[in-house]
Amino acid sequence: MKSVNLNSQERMQFSCSVHLRLFAWMMCFALLILSILCTPVSAQSLVSGDVTDAMSGIAIPGVQVTLKRGANTIGTSYSDSDGGFDVTIPAEVARNNTELKVILEHEKYAGNSLRIHMDGGSPSETHYKASLIPKEISVCRIFDRHYVVVGHFLSSMSATYTGLPERIATALTYEVLPLLQQYKIKPELQPDFLACDEARPRAVTQGRSLAQALGADAFVSGSVQGGEQGYDVRTFVSDRCDIYSVPFSSINKNVDLNDPGAAQLDPHTRATILVAIAAAYEKEGKYSDGVYATNAAEHTLGKLTPEIQAVRERCQMGLPQVGLVR
Repeated sequence: MKSVNLNSQERMQFSCSVHLRLFAWMMCFALLILSILCTPVSAQSLVSGDVTDAMSGIAIPGVQVTLKRGANTIGTSYSDSDGGFDVTIPAEVARNNTELKVILEHEKYAGNSLRIHMDGGSPSETHYKASLIPKEISVCRIFDRHYVVVGHFLSSMSATYTGLPERIATALTYEVLPLLQQYKIKPELQPDFLACDEARPRAVTQGRSLAQALGADAFVSGSVQGGEQGYDVRTFVSDRCDIYSVPFSSINKNVDLNDPGAAQLDPHTRATILVAIAAAYEKEGKYSDGVYATNAAEHTLGKLTPEIQAVRERCQMGLPQVGLVR
């Protein structure tokens, strides 16, 4: 076997070649590790959103955002000055298609929560919007029911004459519910009338925001003063479905608030509330009930208004056979 003798220059070149190859392999390995470590967190591994005041629409900073899987907390964050928040989803959770919950808490607001569905390792939505209700009006809510909020009523009468929202809510209950019952609307769809003096709009036009924030079919507020044979009650009716661009105002003359169960309110007040309820039925896909509620509104008012007609026609279009319910 013939031996090969390398001179010093050749040995040096061979050594350099080996070292260069080794160095190249080490650099490739290092770059691979570095790329893994330095890869930015994907937007799909975050729950992102913003939170606003349900009344004003203004961003709320400092909201504690807690991400939970079942009873376990898996991430926390706080909303910034613009109300935005990001919560990182742990990698081991993101890999699974599971249900998560985001809990929103603030000292001045009633808490709220969001359901997060994981789809393919990322939230099903890229950005979530949430709103919080000020604590002082959070008592004015009824969940999973149709209802009308009767808020604060101004009065020039003696301070000893109290409970105006309760009296007016009782009067509306006995005036409106029988009209819906005549059209066989199911008891679970018939609205409650909730007296809530805590709901005090600073402007009449805030009634719409209150109705939407509380999830009520309608919001009623106004004023009361003495009349010739009872009390004159001015009502402002707002709805959450934007049927009325401005609150509908009407005067209920000589209302017996001492016996609210026997009180008689103006037909315009009753009809306006019935249209708001019909629009809420429409929003839930209860189209036949929406038609019936508009029929009750037309019956009590004695005429067909543009608002009654518009809601009725939309509900009729939603029926399996257009015009089936008349």
